[in-house]
Amino acid sequence: MAIPTPRTWVDRDPLNTTTLNTGVRDGITFAQGPPGAVATRPGGSTQSIPNNTVTAVTFTVETFDNMAGFAATSSTITVSEAGVYAVTAGGAFAANATGLRVIAIQQNGVDVPGGLQEANAPAGGGIGYINVSQHILASAGDTVIVNVLQTSGGALNIDACRLSVVRATGS
Repeated sequence: MAIPTPRTWVDRDPLNTTTLNTGVRDGITFAQGPPGAVATRPGGSTQSIPNNTVTAVTFTVETFDNMAGFAATSSTITVSEAGVYAVTAGGAFAANATGLRVIAIQQNGVDVPGGLQEANAPAGGGIGYINVSQHILASAGDTVIVNVLQTSGGALNIDACRLSVVRATGS
């Protein structure tokens, strides 16, 4: 649904179903459910991430998608309308005390400025959850993915991943 154009009311405007629907209802409907999609890789559904190799996370479950932007078992959410989107991504790396963990948002195959988070492996080798959030200006048809990287010295599983792309405002 496109962002409704605000109505400028003037004296003597008719108060009928047409003016109420376009002047009031459409704006409320948009605010209650802006276009967006959330894809997840639930806990217990691991993906092996090779050492020191940038890898796109493959999501297995469509949690929410009112813009038809996600196809099951893919890495990509496709934006349906131009606008500013709030993008959030996260995941939990398996317990390991060595190296770095990196998560990055890409739009149309290019890293999003400010859309990268890097962390050292957790002290004591615990599970390392990492996430990143950023707003992007997108056109209809733009794609969003999340890449991860780890440098533990061997393959390391990632679990409980999520990618959320929800429209925040119009273009």
